[in-house]
Amino acid sequence: MFEDATMQPAAVEAVDRAWADNELAPQVAFVVRALLEDIDGAMDVAKLLEHDGDELLEVDLLFIPELKAWRQHPDFMPLLGRLNAAAYWADNDCIWNGDEVSCPGD
Repeated sequence: MFEDATMQPAAVEAVDRAWADNELAPQVAFVVRALLEDIDGAMDVAKLLEHDGDELLEVDLLFIPELKAWRQHPDFMPLLGRLNAAAYWADNDCIWNGDEVSCPGD
């Protein structure tokens, strides 16, 4: 399915239905949407990180190498700002190079 671009719209529709019916965990919905190049849909799921309460999505998922295209979304850095990741990086002299973070001593 991931290799056949003609299947992408049907796959996204299936994810939409499963998500609406609460049949997908946020982690699965996020990764599958990003891999299907439903970048805006993946961003919508990632924004769940901004909600207080139960951890619905692990921040580590945002940095999976295969999701590089998702990290190019214009809302990526603003989301990290709202999650205080950017402030944490600044406080620790870390640098975001557009694809990964590097910190002194890495």
